[in-house]
Amino acid sequence: MTPGQFLNAHPFLKDLRSCEATALLRHSAIKSFPARGVVFLRDDEADGVYGILDGSVMVTIESSGGGDLILRLLGPGQLFGELAVLDGRCRTASAIARSPCSFLFIPRAVFLDVLATHPDVAAAVMSALSDYLRRSTRLILEATFLDVARRLARQLLELSGSSPAGEGLCTTLQVSHIQISQYELACMLGVSREIVNRHLTSWRRAGLVEISRGRIRVLDGQAIAALARETSH
Repeated sequence: MTPGQFLNAHPFLKDLRSCEATALLRHSAIKSFPARGVVFLRDDEADGVYGILDGSVMVTIESSGGGDLILRLLGPGQLFGELAVLDGRCRTASAIARSPCSFLFIPRAVFLDVLATHPDVAAAVMSALSDYLRRSTRLILEATFLDVARRLARQLLELSGSSPAGEGLCTTLQVSHIQISQYELACMLGVSREIVNRHLTSWRRAGLVEISRGRIRVLDGQAIAALARETSH
């Protein structure tokens, strides 16, 4: 994806006039990172926002014990780093490249100028941040009240591109491939890899999923959706 294609496709920025998009690109830069490269760390200064041109990124929070909690997995066409840019404070989480990545880096002053001159863009950013807050609240509730099996099933549905987990869960999900490791899944749920492996192994034996290195194939989306809806015991 080129920088121009990114701007034309992104819901925040696609309505910029040609001259405005050209000016934005003139003051932006392309940045590249290797796999596992640190894009920024929690508490870093918020110097700008990042649009993903190629590759994938995980947004994480590190615990004092050295473990990671993965908040989001992001891919081409997505923007991240907006929150700290808006309030001028430090980053609230770290961003790590999952694979070799290239980004369109938009400096903070340039991004804020777009928001100031385009109320529709500012409204779209506020709506996206509201969605993120709602998702974060839902994840906290799930971590508090749901068992691991149900949370894992809901996470697989969400990663498969189904309805947001917990809201109108899809019952007709087709066979799908999810590019994610069991370690990453564990970090998203805040549990050990062994616990995730135990559930996935059980589901594999039941014919619900296939497991391979760095990939999970959902074979029976209807059964996974049923597991996601089950009440905790």
